[in-house]
Amino acid sequence: MKDIDINIIKMQAHFLSAVNDEHRNILHLACYRGNLELVEFISKKAGPGYLNILKFIINVKDDMGRPPIYVLCVRGYHKEFDYKKQK
Repeated sequence: MKDIDINIIKMQAHFLSAVNDEHRNILHLACYRGNLELVEFISKKAGPGYLNILKFIINVKDDMGRPPIYVLCVRGYHKEFDYKKQK
């Protein structure tokens, strides 16, 4: 593998595992918005077939102690997500 490939992989892993001020990662935010397409994309990129960090990012708890899957369950997911209906 070339050095550039390793650096790209490191940047992707950092992006997927980074958290904001509320200790939420990108998976929390995708779940909060009900964006199943993004959740699937993150799962594939972070999964064992590529970065193999999925087990770490799915277990991150935000400031309120909630992992991403909890956020998705509370917010609900509908194929046609309507933010106004989810409030």
